[in-house]
Amino acid sequence: MIVLRRWLTIPVFAIVIFSSTAMAGEWQGSGTPLYTIASGSLHGGVYVDGGHGVTYVNPYTEYFDLPDNIIYARLYVPMWNYNKGDTLTVSINDYQLKTREEPDYLAAWGVSCYVYNVTDIAFKKGLNLISASYENNNGAPYAIFLVAVYENSSMPYTRFWIDEGNDALSKAIAGGTVRTEGEALFPGDVDLNTVEKADLWTVMIAGTPGEVDELWFNSRLLGTDIGREKTGGYLDFDHFDVTDGLIESNNTVIFKRGDEQYLHPFNAILVVEHGSSVTGDTKLRTYPKQSSVRSGIPVPVIAVIIILIIAFSLMYLKKRGQKKI
Repeated sequence: MIVLRRWLTIPVFAIVIFSSTAMAGEWQGSGTPLYTIASGSLHGGVYVDGGHGVTYVNPYTEYFDLPDNIIYARLYVPMWNYNKGDTLTVSINDYQLKTREEPDYLAAWGVSCYVYNVTDIAFKKGLNLISASYENNNGAPYAIFLVAVYENSSMPYTRFWIDEGNDALSKAIAGGTVRTEGEALFPGDVDLNTVEKADLWTVMIAGTPGEVDELWFNSRLLGTDIGREKTGGYLDFDHFDVTDGLIESNNTVIFKRGDEQYLHPFNAILVVEHGSSVTGDTKLRTYPKQSSVRSGIPVPVIAVIIILIIAFSLMYLKKRGQKKI
């Protein structure tokens, strides 16, 4: 009876160890599908820039060459390997923001994103330095990104949508769910007769070269293997001219995981510029932040855990047999 009890203790102990490791501070669920956090229209434009991949340099820094008359701005610091107790402190020029612990979006194996509404920050026209100092065991920022909406009465009337989130596209998870694609919707109608130009920016994390994914704008394929770390370690920041792909209502970006093991769409920004015949007032609408979606651990990970438990048990039984001999 004592031998049986000891034999049962080994796999049970292994289950507790591996399961708690995967569930606590590791696998964080499917994240947050991209959604519109702000939209509007104005005579002016939208500044979108950032970079430059994981480097493990601390502090992590990025320069931004900004216009003046900014009326709305959001700052993004996507971070690898978040665990409870980590901290992030962002400084803009000489102004330090409050130290943060909890990220706004969290998914998968600690892939996270801290988001700041920095509309009220006194940016200066021209170069601005943004730095991120962090305490994160084995983790680091993927990037620093800034999206800034600005007024300029001499510029065309422009409509914009800013989508954000942290959508963990991955293999099958417990319960049979398979995340093969995600979307970023830009709700509303567009008068195609007055459109001069349309620009799209996207941010993706965790793409791997050679693991072919697809990026679509409505029914137009923008490219394959977009997620290949071309902007830096684990980072892909892209800009597309999507003028020819616009439709009259509810334009949509589609991220297809394809052969990728994991892919995290983080942002999609659409800016539509109208001709000189279109004029109007500045309109800005913001929307509530959405929460993350919980889900089970990916099936391949569960399979690995089971294999480890079986192997551990067999090793124990083999040693027991050798001792008897």
